[in-house]
Amino acid sequence: MVLWVAVQGLEGSWLTPLIAQKQALNRNTDEIASPTVDNYSEMSPAELQRLIAEAKQSKPNSYLQYLEMQRTIRDASQALLKRFKDKTSPTFENVEFDYVSSSVMLLGNEGEEAPRKTFEKFRDYLKEKEKLTINDIKIALLAGQNLEHLDDHTIARDAYLEFASIIEGKKDETFADMVGLFKASHRRLDLPGKVIELKGTLSDGKSFDVSSSRGKYLLIHVFATWSQPCVQEFSHLQKLYEGFREKGFEVIGISLDEKQGDLVDFVKKQDVTWPILWDASTPRSHPFAQEHGIVSLPTSILLDREGKVVALEANAPALAVALDRIFNAPTPVPSANQNEAPEGNSAEKKSAPKKD
Repeated sequence: MVLWVAVQGLEGSWLTPLIAQKQALNRNTDEIASPTVDNYSEMSPAELQRLIAEAKQSKPNSYLQYLEMQRTIRDASQALLKRFKDKTSPTFENVEFDYVSSSVMLLGNEGEEAPRKTFEKFRDYLKEKEKLTINDIKIALLAGQNLEHLDDHTIARDAYLEFASIIEGKKDETFADMVGLFKASHRRLDLPGKVIELKGTLSDGKSFDVSSSRGKYLLIHVFATWSQPCVQEFSHLQKLYEGFREKGFEVIGISLDEKQGDLVDFVKKQDVTWPILWDASTPRSHPFAQEHGIVSLPTSILLDREGKVVALEANAPALAVALDRIFNAPTPVPSANQNEAPEGNSAEKKSAPKKD
């Protein structure tokens, strides 16, 4: 998965694979040695700065090593911040950013109470800054995405609205579009249980209306052919589509490709058989993606037969589990007492024997 956002005024569109390193790592049990928290207080400022620099340049080979790297940056930065007398210096600001960004990267890995505390610290950091930077915005995007991975989306919803309010309050036109993006992301998290609207033009020029898919489970698959995670997802999705289509499963793709030719070539090469929406008026985006604050690719949203959203994160293999549960659920076993009808159907119950 990559974080991707098209923002006018920020050198056009930009691609930021902020979590690609994290997701590419194998989740094995390898560990690396690092100073304990107690040791940081004994280090000089120069030693702490060197430790942070070494950690930032390291290349972890496992997920645990990645987490250890981020913890080292976070804890060493926190210790270094306490040594500063001048909290207006550029060096202090850089160390402070290292601290908040590493804390955000660790969201979801530090216990149940940590996500709320980390979000609040980052929120306060943004509030206190006189002027936000592009890196602040990127970390805010990453914070929202990491919070979305929690089972409870409450903090993520709060974060998106808070970030929008903070950016709006700075009155910096450079990031004006981000206000709408964060509000749209908040709306997306409120979609479960609601009927979703989707209309547009398919890559072959035909019109599409999501209402035509009522009666079937429908996957809305937002992707781009230039995204490697999206390309990898297609082989898995094709197998699921072929396996469950006859049972009532359909897919509608939404391409964020800038050039229609790139999409057409990809569809032919991958032998994609489901319809795909593409909008010439929004290159490298789509009205649906903008309306729902979609910033990570691929994004897959599953609808039930009534058109209501049942899953916001339906990428493989989660989709495979969901479809198996939906279409391959075992048939309910009849009651062992065949003479007893279901409660409430008293008319169908066997009459009691009459007494002589």
